[in-house]
Amino acid sequence: MRLATRKNQLKQLRGGVRALPAPLLLLALCALLLVVILIAVSFGSTPIPISTIAQILLNRTGLFHFARQWDPTTEVIVWQLRMPVVIGAALVGSALAVAGVLFQGMLRNPLADPFLIGTSSGAALGATIAFVLPFDTLYGSFFPLTPLLAFVGAILSVLLVYAIARVGGETPVVTLLLAGVVVNAVLVAFQTLILTLSPHAQFGIDALFLWLAGGVSITTWWPIVVVGAIILAGVVCSLLLSNVLDAFGLGEEGAAH
Repeated sequence: MRLATRKNQLKQLRGGVRALPAPLLLLALCALLLVVILIAVSFGSTPIPISTIAQILLNRTGLFHFARQWDPTTEVIVWQLRMPVVIGAALVGSALAVAGVLFQGMLRNPLADPFLIGTSSGAALGATIAFVLPFDTLYGSFFPLTPLLAFVGAILSVLLVYAIARVGGETPVVTLLLAGVVVNAVLVAFQTLILTLSPHAQFGIDALFLWLAGGVSITTWWPIVVVGAIILAGVVCSLLLSNVLDAFGLGEEGAAH
């Protein structure tokens, strides 16, 4: 009885959330994201009160002038050490959310994700190759090799899945998902083989696993600007292609037109 009551309460809560106007819901989510960012910055080896963090950030805008009642090193920790990492994690999370929506919209399957299509395994294989190579970067520290090979691996894996799933000039969604599962398993096997046979992989295997698990290592604001510009361009392109996604939702005949 209690379980049924809780299920009914959850259904009512979901229905109430969905009934909210989209702008109001978006504003509430943005406010929640801001709160989460402040909480994340407050955690660390040196705990910092959220009120102090808010005052430091507001002073940075130039519109507010709170009296400095904190140690100068606290401002350095907040603005130069923790804030870039937290903002970077938020940007990456937003990019993954948009990518998930695009996958589910185009494939018309709520279970579709980058792991199922083989995109994530292709990126992981590219990153693994970058980690075992004897050199680390191209054109100095401004052009890291790991994200480049990860991006190339993701693109090639998508093209491979699409080529395998295409039958008779058409690409059935079910066949695409099945091809993605197969390609994902093969790429993971190749990744394991490379790590096993590489004599230089041991020293970088911990860093690789941290990278694959979603580790965010940022020390300056410049990478935030670059990543933010790329994500913004991707979001704008996804909005411009919304009509194409709507066409996919009209069925096979509508998508063909």
